[in-house]
Amino acid sequence: MMDPTLLMREIFAALAVLLPLSLDPSGFSDPEKKESVEKALAALSLNAGYLEEHGGERGVGFRYLAGNLKRDAQEAQRRFSAGQPAESAFFVQQLTENCLSCHARLPGGDAPMGARLFKRMDLSHLSPPDRARLQAATRQFSASLDTWELVFRMPDVSPAQMEMMGWLADYLTVAIRVNGDVERALATLRQLALRNDVPQWVGEDLRVWISALETIQARDLQGRDGDTLARARALIAEGEKVREYPADHTGLVHDLVASGLLHRFTESHPDPGGSETMAEAYYLLGSTESRIDRSYWFDPADFYLETSIRMAPGAPFAPQAYKELEERTIRSHTGTSGTHMPEDERTRLDALATLVNEAQEAKPQAP
Repeated sequence: MMDPTLLMREIFAALAVLLPLSLDPSGFSDPEKKESVEKALAALSLNAGYLEEHGGERGVGFRYLAGNLKRDAQEAQRRFSAGQPAESAFFVQQLTENCLSCHARLPGGDAPMGARLFKRMDLSHLSPPDRARLQAATRQFSASLDTWELVFRMPDVSPAQMEMMGWLADYLTVAIRVNGDVERALATLRQLALRNDVPQWVGEDLRVWISALETIQARDLQGRDGDTLARARALIAEGEKVREYPADHTGLVHDLVASGLLHRFTESHPDPGGSETMAEAYYLLGSTESRIDRSYWFDPADFYLETSIRMAPGAPFAPQAYKELEERTIRSHTGTSGTHMPEDERTRLDALATLVNEAQEAKPQAP
């Protein structure tokens, strides 16, 4: 069996060639660079495929993220072979979203490979927020937090912008879920709360987040609770109490800590089988990630919800999991001109609805 860590080294080596060139407007279209780009794209695509194939022991969530990485890598290779260098470069840049989602799931330290990769790139044209996200995607978590804190001190960047763009959520994800550094997160939020340009709704978010962090327990960040699911449920319930409407972000800290517990739980049980316990973990993970994740490129929350449904369609929470998935899917295909649901998406939803309805009807009725 191939070692996923070794495969990641090969992927990083390919990205060390591709990412710097993708950020250069003429990088992928330079005839002198064509051979090196082709070789790196082939290596990236091949090793991403191996990662999906041999990463099963890390759990279905890891395999899903590896699959997305493989598809983006293959599409970048296909576009380059078709004489579309700009489109290929775009896919190379976007696949870092997969890296960010994967690396920010679990506690982890900085990676020397990421630091070496960064030294090879000219990032002068990148905005500080884009730089911070790329740093996190390449496992330079400490540097990412430093960059975000620089952004938060900029007088021309308003707290409202930080919240609406998801920058505060990105920062807290790394500070809390990856680094487990509650004190650093608290210091940053308290400093932000003192600014005189904080609107009332952001001020309320900051107040609740600070209060939640002040009471968070070490066991929540380390995943050492005797009943991980019970603690995750309790944290989600606490977040629900402070959330006034579905898109309200006041429960963000509760969701982040709960999702950290759930990611560690699912990662430590890589063979889910038909366990209703595992199905509940994926349902809760889908619900929390749907309120945390801001990526427009791909959305792991839908995958977690669907995994939960298929794993235990007769479970008490399955109808709610389907309801959340259906709403998210329809909303993602809704615009100013109405809803235009692709046929394959409609077919998928109909199949899941049938699966849930039949399983629920087959359950023995209470006397």
